[in-house]
Order: sequence, then structure tokens, then C-alpha cells
Amino acid sequence: MSDLEIPIRELHARTGHYVRKAAAQGRILVTHRGQPMAELRPLSGEAGPAEGATWKDREILPAFAAVMNEPVGGTDSTLAVAEDRERG
Repeated sequence: MSDLEIPIRELHARTGHYVRKAAAQGRILVTHRGQPMAELRPLSGEAGPAEGATWKDREILPAFAAVMNEPVGGTDSTLAVAEDRERG
């Protein structure tokens, strides 16, 4: 059995909170009308991020690092501003 049980409605309302809680503290059983439906659990046997870990300490995945400085798409805003100034 898990350490904590929550109704699916509560999980829906506060998903991020319970995912982080499961990663840091262990399994969470999700119920619907009192019946077990799912379980949130850490991916490894270890607890979540170290105490005091910050966003800047995160590990960037290689696939993300390869594209993180590339434009996402659409019009370059500097071009749009220049065109607007020319119409002016």
C-alpha cells in the first residue's frame, strides 16, 4: 500500500504538487470514488532533488541543448518592427 491516498479530483487540481511529492517522499495512491485507480511513484529508489537544489543546477538534456538557442519559428520580431517603422 502507499503512504498517501488522494482522490483523482485532488490530483487533477494539484498535479505538479503531487508529482513532486511522490518523487521526494514515495508512492501516492490515486482513487476514484474510493477505488484505487493509479499510483504515482518515483522513477528510482532515490528521493527527489537534493535539498536546496535550484533551477540553475538542473541537468540539461543533450537533445534540448542542441536546439535551445535556435529560433522556434515564425517571423523574427526585429524584422516585423523594422517593417512597421518603414510604413510609418
